[in-house]
Amino acid sequence: VLLKDHRVDRALPLCASEEQLEMMASFKAQVMREMDAYIGLRAGDNISELSDVPSDKMALHGKTVGTKVHREIRVPKTRWVVLRYPSSSMAQLANTSTEAFEDFYFNVCNLDYSKMDKAMDSLVALFDKTDRVHIKGPGTDLTFSVKGVPSIKCAGHMNIP
Repeated sequence: VLLKDHRVDRALPLCASEEQLEMMASFKAQVMREMDAYIGLRAGDNISELSDVPSDKMALHGKTVGTKVHREIRVPKTRWVVLRYPSSSMAQLANTSTEAFEDFYFNVCNLDYSKMDKAMDSLVALFDKTDRVHIKGPGTDLTFSVKGVPSIKCAGHMNIP
């Protein structure tokens, strides 16, 4: 069990040197290699905790810890699941009460994804043969190409919601 504090998660990329991040990545990578499974439960009380960390610092943290631990080991080589548990900060972003947001969140998690998967087949076929998309409405007139962009159904096989 690893309990993390989001204020510490902010301080690491903000203050650690590349050498320190590399050392931390090596340690975390070894721990990850020895796991039978990874279960992440995440619920922050400030969804904007990392907003003032400079992008170069976040990129360095992502390159060291994110890549070496999660992208190279956890995702391809470990049985894993990460759940974002609904929190009051998520409810605030949605401009709802915490209770209403929790109801919404868990309703989305419990949708009939197999039914949704089948219903997406015709949309995938349409997307695959489409070149130009035109979205027009009050104050909006966008045209762009989707030619060569792969269509991937997001129907609960990898991520919910």
